[in-house]
Amino acid sequence: MNINPVTGKTVTDWEEYAIRFKDAVLTPLDHRLKRRNYGSKLHSLQGKSVSPTYLSKCAAYVAECYYNPICNLRQAELIRIVSGVHVNGFKISVIVRFNGRNREISL
Repeated sequence: MNINPVTGKTVTDWEEYAIRFKDAVLTPLDHRLKRRNYGSKLHSLQGKSVSPTYLSKCAAYVAECYYNPICNLRQAELIRIVSGVHVNGFKISVIVRFNGRNREISL
């Protein structure tokens, strides 16, 4: 069970997984003192110009976080990571198979 950080309500199943996924990917690596390897390197791309190199790194950092056992995200099967350009920078869309259904997480 988890808490939705916006509403404060208890969430389970897909909602819980999506919140945990976003938390893991958006937390800077080594930011948590008691969980040193939790998080991703995604924050290191802040302020970088959007280029094919950085778009590839963006997708790689999300995948790296997914496969990191400390982040505990393997309850769903990773299908695809699409990184693209958004008005203010990067747009990341992650497709996972959760309980037999393909679902999308937008970051």
